[in-house]
Amino acid sequence: MKIALVYRSDNKKNLEISGKILNIISETKHEITKSELKNKEELVKKISNSDVVIVVGGDGTIMHVAKICAQYNKLIVSVNSGKLGFLANLSESDLYKITNILDENFENLSIIERMMFEIEIPEKSHNLQIFNEIVISRDFKSHIVNFKLTQDYKNICEYSADGIIIATPSGSTAYSLSAGGPVVDPQINCAIVTPICAHSLTARTFILDPQKEIIINYELKSDSGVYISTDGYISHISLENSYVKIKKSNLSSKFINLNNTNIYQKLNKIY
Repeated sequence: MKIALVYRSDNKKNLEISGKILNIISETKHEITKSELKNKEELVKKISNSDVVIVVGGDGTIMHVAKICAQYNKLIVSVNSGKLGFLANLSESDLYKITNILDENFENLSIIERMMFEIEIPEKSHNLQIFNEIVISRDFKSHIVNFKLTQDYKNICEYSADGIIIATPSGSTAYSLSAGGPVVDPQINCAIVTPICAHSLTARTFILDPQKEIIINYELKSDSGVYISTDGYISHISLENSYVKIKKSNLSSKFINLNNTNIYQKLNKIY
């Protein structure tokens, strides 16, 4: 078996945990290669040539690697070295469980498959793959933005708000949770819509079927704009009225659940 170990070399905790994993695998017949997160070309090459990817880091690192793994349909073992660790399955004290993947009998292992979004922004030449969320929010000016959501050409809702979050189940424990959205089991396929500071007494989070394309139209004041952020990074700045299309991606990330735990046990442990 070929194993790719991915980590950040600028983090002392990462280096310590990665060293322990290397020691565990080196005592077996299996091949393991190291790859730092910052070297993207090398990272993609080693992930594509591996059977399993072990990623050490916080949720941001794990999410970044998971999106690459989804492109090549690679299984992921996630090890937490950060603070919250919603996406991590193992802690440093659980590293001995990594040997459970070495017999290559993955059918006996619990796999958590996490859906992703594919997003179309008209001004961009290619669609984006999203693991956690897309956020459309007003710029630094004080004007709120008018949002209109439709699905199957039917009106879903209209908001006047600072912004709107459309999250995957994996993203339900990120920005959406902070904005009052629900926690959703990552193995449920849905789109979670959460307004940000809506100018309304009745605006609430709701859940949509991601198999049907969601269109978000936004209307701006003449001297303002919006930021469109995907997975925490600003992907586009719009100064005109426009829209974004969202649907379930054909790609998904597959996490090996060596601890046989669920998101609710994780929440109870963290909080």
